[in-house]
Amino acid sequence: MSAQNVPPDEREPIHAPGLSFHSRLDLACDPSATRHAVAYASNVLRAWDVPRDVAADALLIVDELVTNAVRHAGASTEPFELEGDRLRAGNCGLGLWTCCGHLLIGVHDETDQVPILREVSLDAENGRGIQIVAGLCNGAWGYTVQPSQPGKLVWAQLPLPHHTPPSTRRRAGAVA
Repeated sequence: MSAQNVPPDEREPIHAPGLSFHSRLDLACDPSATRHAVAYASNVLRAWDVPRDVAADALLIVDELVTNAVRHAGASTEPFELEGDRLRAGNCGLGLWTCCGHLLIGVHDETDQVPILREVSLDAENGRGIQIVAGLCNGAWGYTVQPSQPGKLVWAQLPLPHHTPPSTRRRAGAVA
């Protein structure tokens, strides 16, 4: 059976140097966005055969970046807009990419407020999100202001360990 005839969820992931997978999820920047983004990312990373330890770090990064987007951009759009009797939530989005041996995670929101890596006191109840992200990705994070649209993209990069593609692994009973 050719790959074209196999349903997408039954295909083996393709692993080749420089080949890029990508996936995007658009979200309303409201409190449920984090839960939806983490569930979505978990499914995508599993489908891409991302190793569990990398996926665990990636999911925590997704959680922190989307939570920051909700906190700083959700329901703070200007001018304020109402949808019914509720304040309109801004929009945010999650992007996941693999390229050149790395997993890239990006979260876009509609505010120009940039993330700042700052010292936080031991008794502070919040403010550690970017510290967590920076620690998990060994400082490979940043942000880009989007000139073509409002807001910014905050990104983090994790290395993907080299592993043998599933299609070239020796199968039990195979003769070399």
